Amino acid sequence: MFNLMLVLLAIPLVLLFTIGIPIIVGVVVYRDANKRVDCNPWLWALIAALVPSFIGVVIYVIVRRDYPLKPENRQAMDASDDETYYQKNYDNVATDGEFGALPKWAKVLLIVIAALVILWLAGVVIGVLKYLIMGYPLSYY
Repeated sequence: MFNLMLVLLAIPLVLLFTIGIPIIVGVVVYRDANKRVDCNPWLWALIAALVPSFIGVVIYVIVRRDYPLKPENRQAMDASDDETYYQKNYDNVATDGEFGALPKWAKVLLIVIAALVILWLAGVVIGVLKYLIMGYPLSYY
């Protein structure tokens, strides 16, 4: 009886983590992407919500600086200061930073590849440590 109650209480918690948090993340990314020029909010919301381990959110946060805010969403500044700020930060994106000359899709691809390599290396390290600590198993049966 007690185990059944624990299972029934755990179901909403599991649903929150598997469905609720990705939906919240997708909505937040959608709202931010919708405020930016040439940024596809549906695509970024899906990437942020469906890519596991919040890798999609990290990619969006890194790449979003390439998408300037729409004029109606920028802070209220003097018109001349606003244009200077916009030109200084977004017109010459290809010259600022080491990855500035790459297109946006290439930056995303590099970040995804780097994340996969890091995950692979972590798996190798864990496997080696497991081998060193537990030894080589003679049989899996």
